[in-house]
Amino acid sequence: MLRGRLQYSGCVLSALMGTVLAFATGCSKQAAIAPPAAFPVQLLELQPASVQDTTEFVGKLEAIAQVQVRSEIQGTIQEILVREGDPVAAGTTLIKLQPDQTVPQLQSAQAAANGAILARATAFKDRQVSQARLLTAQSDLDLAQTNFKRAHYLLNEGAIATLRYDEAKNQLDAARNRLTAAKEQFQAADIAILQATANVHQAQAEVKAAKVSVGFKQIVAAIPGIVGDLPERVGDYVTTGQVVTTLTQNNALDLRLSIPSNRLNQLRLGLPVQLVNPNTKEQLTTGRINFIAPRVDAANQVILVKARFPNNGHRLKDGQFVEAWVIWSQRPGILIPTNAVKRLADQAFVYVAQAGTTPGKSQQIVRQRPVRLGTIQAGKYQVLEGLSPGDRIAVSNILKLKEGTPIQPQT
Repeated sequence: MLRGRLQYSGCVLSALMGTVLAFATGCSKQAAIAPPAAFPVQLLELQPASVQDTTEFVGKLEAIAQVQVRSEIQGTIQEILVREGDPVAAGTTLIKLQPDQTVPQLQSAQAAANGAILARATAFKDRQVSQARLLTAQSDLDLAQTNFKRAHYLLNEGAIATLRYDEAKNQLDAARNRLTAAKEQFQAADIAILQATANVHQAQAEVKAAKVSVGFKQIVAAIPGIVGDLPERVGDYVTTGQVVTTLTQNNALDLRLSIPSNRLNQLRLGLPVQLVNPNTKEQLTTGRINFIAPRVDAANQVILVKARFPNNGHRLKDGQFVEAWVIWSQRPGILIPTNAVKRLADQAFVYVAQAGTTPGKSQQIVRQRPVRLGTIQAGKYQVLEGLSPGDRIAVSNILKLKEGTPIQPQT
């Protein structure tokens, strides 16, 4: 009986081993025909692009206009009507002041002007008196001359004594002296009137200036722009000519560029210039060359140009350093991301997606395609040869790919 049980157990064991071997053989066949794993890859379909011939420059942006706002009088700040960074129009009141000495100065100037006017009126009266004296002196001289002629005739006729003749002559000399003095006084009166008139004009100008100073109780914006730092506070005392803030007009900004003289034949007004953030390589805005210097710097063989950039969103700041790309020419072409390129020795490759067949099913694969690249434009390579619009290239998992690798396109 024991022998029969052993025979039975051996049969069962043999059957089990056969089953295991059959299962293992089936698994091996399935493993042999399983397709390779597909890598998830992002694909980029190439579109026609504008390929540019550019030159990179680095420079600092400058505001078109920037003014220092100064107080025209001395006084105490009563009210500050704007905040730092506010955009303001020309003529906007920025600060109100309590004048320190302007009102007393105006009153003093008005008093001086009144005194000058009174002095001029007195000068005119003195001239009238001098004129009357001049007329009297002239009349006295005419009479003295007549008396002297009569005395001279009578002396010759023996009708009067020499003493009477001498008296007539002395009276004539005295009349002549009085006329000379009267003329000098009249001329002095004219000069006094001129001086008094000049004093009136000066005094009136001082009154006008004092009135202007009183009107400067408000500090206003001379140009439209952005309000800068406001270090003063309400209650602070400011002096005449003190800078209280700045106004920067930055709706547009200028960039000075030194262009090599070998580019002169390509240089022209209106040439586009792109601004790029030097840290992120983000394109900020596009402007155009609006100034070309009339002469070349002989020592450095460069020419100064200026490019102006719109700043509607106020993203650009006065004094900001930027990269500038002068675009000399543009043509149709293809641009690809730098991360899509793989290099083997000195050859650049990209992986182009194609329909392929793997054991058991159809699946997309990548083909390694050599390309000839140009310069980098806005973070992308210019493709000179090897690709066409409509090609789909891998832009992720590049290091895991090789010729014929199955891929799973990702969105």
